[in-house]
Amino acid sequence: MLKKVIILLLVVLSIVGLGGYKEDSYYIVKKETMNETEFIENGVRLEYISNLTVEEEKEKIKEILGSNYNINEQNNNLYLYGKIHIEIRVWQEGSMVYVCSTVINKDKNILTEDIKEELNKIIDKHSSKYEYFEFYKGSFNGNIDEILKKIESKNAKILKIENGYTGNIKLGKENVNFGLVNYDTGLQLIIGTPVIFTTY
Repeated sequence: MLKKVIILLLVVLSIVGLGGYKEDSYYIVKKETMNETEFIENGVRLEYISNLTVEEEKEKIKEILGSNYNINEQNNNLYLYGKIHIEIRVWQEGSMVYVCSTVINKDKNILTEDIKEELNKIIDKHSSKYEYFEFYKGSFNGNIDEILKKIESKNAKILKIENGYTGNIKLGKENVNFGLVNYDTGLQLIIGTPVIFTTY
């Protein structure tokens, strides 16, 4: 398994090292990572600006997603419970209304593409400047130091953290972040773009 992970990271880094660019390079890396690790969780965050009021935006979201979810509301947060669990924050700063929808998923049968498709339902003519963030986390057996030796000579920026390493790789125009973290339960790899929005 370690050999496969090293090969995976070398493929990622060889794209960077050769200066190659593929429009969907993050998705190629994610697919390879998913094939070589055991799923732990994935997640998607959608952020956008709405030209509606806070109350109008919350009502719009409830109307669009309400038939498939049980919805609890606390202050300006909506908590949607169904096949996936969605947390949506809606708030105002000055004259701007911001929306942040977050899903952390632990069901290996639900892909980030499925989550994006669900979140995309709330994007409409009142939404602008929307951006998706996503990550995938998987576990594997191996030695973190052996993996790092293979990638240190490449263009990845690597930073030591308490229980592993975190880094950044530029794939063409895409910013891909990664973490190699050693827990009592084993080594975990997390990748995300443009940033990883969860703790690891």
